Amino acid sequence: MTDHDDDSLPDGFSDVLHTRFSSDNPPSEAIGRALAVVEGVVPTELSLLSESVDPEALDALFGTPIIGQENRGVTVEFSVSDHHVIIRSDGSITILVGTDEE
Repeated sequence: MTDHDDDSLPDGFSDVLHTRFSSDNPPSEAIGRALAVVEGVVPTELSLLSESVDPEALDALFGTPIIGQENRGVTVEFSVSDHHVIIRSDGSITILVGTDEE
């Protein structure tokens, strides 16, 4: 689920996690589960996603992914803790995993 190549990551990030959302797995839930993996905790132990973005608005905006529409459609980017989340209307979710360094 992760791709790691330090040479291609922006400063401040140590890894990349790729996942997807679907009509059965809304974006907010997929992001929550992916962030739990990144943090090494269960989803209920995470800071609320709603502190960074409105989960209901995110789910309403993306609805069902548009398969086959890579690089087209809607892209939303936001930060959660030290991580950077990129979600696209084709169903892809990319999380740039932040380093713990201050």
